[in-house]
Amino acid sequence: MSNLKKRLKVVQVGIGKMGKIWLDILRSDSRIQLVGLVDIDNQALEYSRKLCQGDQVKVGENLLDILMETHPDFVLVVTPPFTRKSVICQSLRSGCHVLCEKPLASTFNDLKKIVKMADLSGKLLMVSQNYRYHAGAILVRSLVTEGTIGELISIDVRYADSPNFCDWRTIIDHPLLIDMSIHHLDLIRFLTGLDPIKVFCQETFDKNFYFKGSPTVKMILGLDNSATVNYSGTWASTHINSSLCGEWILTGSKGIIKWNGEYEANLWQQNRLMEKYVVEKEKKDKLELSLEFFIKTLNDFKKHEIPNSYKDNLPTIKTALSACRSAEKQELVII
Repeated sequence: MSNLKKRLKVVQVGIGKMGKIWLDILRSDSRIQLVGLVDIDNQALEYSRKLCQGDQVKVGENLLDILMETHPDFVLVVTPPFTRKSVICQSLRSGCHVLCEKPLASTFNDLKKIVKMADLSGKLLMVSQNYRYHAGAILVRSLVTEGTIGELISIDVRYADSPNFCDWRTIIDHPLLIDMSIHHLDLIRFLTGLDPIKVFCQETFDKNFYFKGSPTVKMILGLDNSATVNYSGTWASTHINSSLCGEWILTGSKGIIKWNGEYEANLWQQNRLMEKYVVEKEKKDKLELSLEFFIKTLNDFKKHEIPNSYKDNLPTIKTALSACRSAEKQELVII
């Protein structure tokens, strides 16, 4: 597409909890023309019809029919992870660019098929890893890349929360790894510029919680500079919750950065607090920033590797899926 000054026509697939958040963002963006909404749930379809009444938005449960009627520029995929392969491939096959919520896929087999279709289609496929737009994460990234703590030696990450889900997260295997820890795995890459190359993962089940799969994870990861990551995450917190980004300690040869996952980071050297860094909260919602980046890249995505294109996201999803495999086999997995 050569002219991004005209409004981009979009079809959104998936109108669940996250889908409704995305829907509000699309409808309030002057660059976007929402032309279609797709879901297989009757309540979601009724909600969509009422919300978009009089807006000339096609609503239905058949994606192909909606695509043929509306001819969108791109498709936004906000369906459960185990459904994404068919939605993404059908959208790419129909000549649409695709912006997809994380994770890109829920199995290695699905990932292989999505990548093949993306390569054949010549269309932009991008994964929304919106934690990359957190102002605190951008601050820590700058400190690490500028060499503030020297060569990275290790990272410790703690995430804890106790959400009350009543959706697909309660019935799938590896819910925390697939839906939440993947944010932190992507942040590891974003903050350091390094990729994980091996992972050992253990999951813990608690009969007092309502998940079919494990809501608690412990991982050790090896990065491609020989640094190690110790990760602890849970959706079964009973004591002290962390921020959504988690609590981080990044240890280097010249010092330590402690980040609370919000908008403050502290530099420690020789057991002394040397400096506090504080940044303002981002002025836009992080999903809005993710959409903004997607729109800006539509014209030139063929010219170079684009951060957060599916190719850039592959080490993140491969790490998450490798962690799932490690938890199942109880062995170290090379990524």
